[in-house]
Amino acid sequence: MLHERLKEARTKAGLSQEKVAKECGITQPAYFDIEHGDRAPSLAVAKRLANLFGVSLDWLVGTDAGGKGTA
Repeated sequence: MLHERLKEARTKAGLSQEKVAKECGITQPAYFDIEHGDRAPSLAVAKRLANLFGVSLDWLVGTDAGGKGTA
């Protein structure tokens, strides 16, 4: 679920994987792996991703269907 939500949020934001990775302080290959479900982000990176996309951590991990609130 996380990887699907990340791709959805990134696409809606109009950001490249490279830009998201840079904003979150990780490499593009690391972000690629996270977005494709091959790797889990650390809690710190997950928080940065939620803040970047303006969504809650609950929404990002799929435990809140409508939680587009702040992280």
